[in-house]
Amino acid sequence: MQGRRNSKPAVALAVLVAVLAGCAGDDDPAAAGAGAGGTLTIASANPATENTTVDTAKAATLGNDARLADGFSATLYCDVHAEAAPGASGRVHAVQVYFRQSDKAALHVSLVSSATASAPPSYVVFDNNGGAPITNVTVDAAARTVAFNAKVLAGSAGEAGTLSGTFAFAANGTGVAGCGV
Repeated sequence: MQGRRNSKPAVALAVLVAVLAGCAGDDDPAAAGAGAGGTLTIASANPATENTTVDTAKAATLGNDARLADGFSATLYCDVHAEAAPGASGRVHAVQVYFRQSDKAALHVSLVSSATASAPPSYVVFDNNGGAPITNVTVDAAARTVAFNAKVLAGSAGEAGTLSGTFAFAANGTGVAGCGV
């Protein structure tokens, strides 16, 4: 996977594969409602039908994985995500955030939606700076929250959206304090 994490389309594809598979690799088996949740708002979306709120507290799957340094990041990082979270629009969403364990700097954000949990994703937006920090995302590992402050995301086929709100993520099940326990 080392070479695949260096380009925006490859990252988006990896997220799509995780959503379609119904899991995201070596997730800790966290159940929805295990102290995680929140509401995210998608605005200024292209297409406009993607403007909605997403209830991450009702996500079917929550994950928090500690990652080793690799081709994406030269330092240890965390991968937190919620999958199959319902939107007020009736669509199903997945949100994923990578952040460094050392200083909690956000490195990647992606948002995917589809008509149903088993349908192919039709909306994929993200921000990824090749392992360097990105803006308008604040991670608090102690509180296990990610706050989006009008975070602009874009897709590879003209999709766009601005993400706001707070996502409370699951505890890291392997005890990695840098990822939130």
